[in-house]
Amino acid sequence: MKVLESDRLILRLIERRDLLFMLELRNDKRICEWIIHEPMTFESQVKWFENLKHAIYFCIELKTGERIGIIGLFEISMKHQRAKWTLKIRPDHWRKGYGGEVVKLFLNYVFNTMNINKIWGDCFSENIAEVNNLRKLGFKEEGIWNDHYFHKGKFRTAINFAMTRGEYNANH
Repeated sequence: MKVLESDRLILRLIERRDLLFMLELRNDKRICEWIIHEPMTFESQVKWFENLKHAIYFCIELKTGERIGIIGLFEISMKHQRAKWTLKIRPDHWRKGYGGEVVKLFLNYVFNTMNINKIWGDCFSENIAEVNNLRKLGFKEEGIWNDHYFHKGKFRTAINFAMTRGEYNANH
């Protein structure tokens, strides 16, 4: 099912058939360098999918049908019209402009169709590529969390980034 489309990408709601792909993304060592998560089995991934609430996830596909990542919202609060967001792209597709392209599609949908007022997320401060991309996309730094995560044997500082619907609409 097509939901959103750009020149190169299609975003569609995740389906059961995407769970193994999502698990592969989650367990890719190159991606794990930059995210916090607990190891998950396929059975746990299925259970997560079956119990998915207050969340929406899209599979990112090239027009050829190749899956290259996921993007989504979780911890959605319709009362407060806010949510946390996530993006994972297969490392062999990094630095090809897909991240910016998919985020632009996603933000338009989130703010102007779902009626979310604010999305937020965090990243490690030393992930310079992500920090620069978030700023370039118009996300604002809302805080620095010193030694916030214990990851791979050391404490790591995170930066909280957010964007409101007003900020998005003023710049797009």
